[in-house]
Amino acid sequence: MFGKVFMIAVLAMIASFPALAQKAEGVDTKAFGPIDFEVNGKRVTGTYPKYQGRLQGTEVAPGVVTGYWSQPKSGQPCPTQWNGTYAWGRFVITKFNQATMAGQWSYCNAEATRDIGFR
Repeated sequence: MFGKVFMIAVLAMIASFPALAQKAEGVDTKAFGPIDFEVNGKRVTGTYPKYQGRLQGTEVAPGVVTGYWSQPKSGQPCPTQWNGTYAWGRFVITKFNQATMAGQWSYCNAEATRDIGFR
């Protein structure tokens, strides 16, 4: 009896912990170079060393992530700051974490239409 009660208590305790973050490192792209992603629930973050950049997004539907990118500088600075920089924009990734991942990005708050170029 004690063994069953103990096992149920342990399983309940494990189930109460938040899920561990999942990582996908070195996902190659034409636009940003390799991106290291981290997924924690519906929150998706990423870094891309080529431009010292960061991605911050949310999974809004199964396999669809939307959010913003930022980096210290870009070829098209925005008129307003976001995340402490004038170099930022939007992104949309579809089929996230699948072999056929695709996505678009933009400068500033424009609609994301430029190809990220996942490879």
